[in-house]
Amino acid sequence: MAVVVAYVGSQFVDVTLATVGDLVLSVQKVTAIVVLPLGAILLRRLRWSSAIAATAAALSLAYVVAAGLGGQPAPTLASDLFALILNAIAALVLYAALLDMPRPVQTFGRVWCFCAVVTSMLALGQVLGVVPLMNVPDELLSRRLTDSGLLRASGLKADPNFAAMMMTAGVAFTAVVVSRPLRLAARLALFVGVAATLSRMGMIVAAVLLLASASAGTRRHRISSVRMIFLLPVAALLAIILYGSLPPNVQMYVDARFWDLGRGAEYLLVGADVGTVDGSGVERADLLLGTLTIIAMNPLVGVGPNNLQGMLYANIGIDKGAHNTYLEIVAIGGIFGLFAIGVYVANLLGGLRRGRTLNWSSSDVRCAQLFCLAVGLMAAVLTIVYNAMLWIPLTLACVIGADASSRVSGVVTVRSINGGRRWARSRNVRGKTGT
Repeated sequence: MAVVVAYVGSQFVDVTLATVGDLVLSVQKVTAIVVLPLGAILLRRLRWSSAIAATAAALSLAYVVAAGLGGQPAPTLASDLFALILNAIAALVLYAALLDMPRPVQTFGRVWCFCAVVTSMLALGQVLGVVPLMNVPDELLSRRLTDSGLLRASGLKADPNFAAMMMTAGVAFTAVVVSRPLRLAARLALFVGVAATLSRMGMIVAAVLLLASASAGTRRHRISSVRMIFLLPVAALLAIILYGSLPPNVQMYVDARFWDLGRGAEYLLVGADVGTVDGSGVERADLLLGTLTIIAMNPLVGVGPNNLQGMLYANIGIDKGAHNTYLEIVAIGGIFGLFAIGVYVANLLGGLRRGRTLNWSSSDVRCAQLFCLAVGLMAAVLTIVYNAMLWIPLTLACVIGADASSRVSGVVTVRSINGGRRWARSRNVRGKTGT
């Protein structure tokens, strides 16, 4: 349990403790270096996951090919590889710790929901001005204040968008870790926290998860179409009422943010002239097009890790990364990066599929699917390739697949003849052996 608490808790905190050369020692890395090995000792044995190891190998290959075959500069390659391997080892320790528990998804989800709700309360206090932005660097404090006077909350993270991702992912677990009387309150608390970050994608994904969670029962993982038909107009009506109750300055900010998003989409899809429009939507469109251009220039081996941001600044004058995990990985390793994404997705879907076909708890599988969906959607607008968050959906899927396999030690088959037809029924029982 200590491993799960330490691992999950560190994901909600952005604190840089020291810098050693090119390696930034954060709370997450120190947790992986110090706390998780101690947890591994307490576990007495580790479980090997070929899926996590294969993904680490594929990503490592994507990291090195640009320097080895393409002649690209690699000033941070050693530290980037170290961080990648460290995250993979931490994922293996988490994998072993969860497999040692009778209900791994519920245990993991309970800890995640607790941290997410605490973050939500901090975010609400920050947007109301009663809690300071604790882990935001001084040079970024001015950027957290919007033109309409609203403060973008970030909890204990440095970036409000990452804080929104953590709370949004927590919505996925509310169906199995929160009792029914408190479930609605927990979901609303998390949505309020996401709204306090003023993250557009966070609010959209949180709303999607809320609808999916509300329309799916805890015993059946399929969404009820009747419930969805009823919930969609209700959700739209609630959104209109909520918007109408907002103060004028908040309404003005919401209008500006979504207008900016529309301008960015217009610029990206039809190449419309945006003139002197300056907003994050257009900036994201520029970053997307700039990243695609760099990928087209280096399609085979990519540009290597942590080189894309400098190249984007040189090409389009924006000193930021791709803000898209998938494009960032392809830009890093070219076709090898694309291969790494394929390995990751295949292993993730494989674990979830094994859990579903081997009659693992359907509600737990559904929650894991929603968690992976939340992280996958947020990864389309954030760069998490260098972050431990990349490994959590894969680890959870591997736990489900391995635990489901360990529960099936024998199959009882009953055959009979009924009207000339032969039929068989299988019953899975929990085995005595582990993986």
